[in-house]
Amino acid sequence: MLNAIPHHIIAIGASAGGMEEINSFFDHTPLDGVSYVIVQHLSSDFKSRMVELLAKH
Repeated sequence: MLNAIPHHIIAIGASAGGMEEINSFFDHTPLDGVSYVIVQHLSSDFKSRMVELLAKH
């Protein structure tokens, strides 16, 4: 794990159906001192699984 102060902060927004693409993005993203903020649009009737899905990244 890289413990550097981020040089850039990138925000990514996605609908509930966009988690596969976000996982694919992080599968191909190097650890390079960039921080990411993920914002997911999700109905309040559903529990988010974002932490489980992105935990490996």
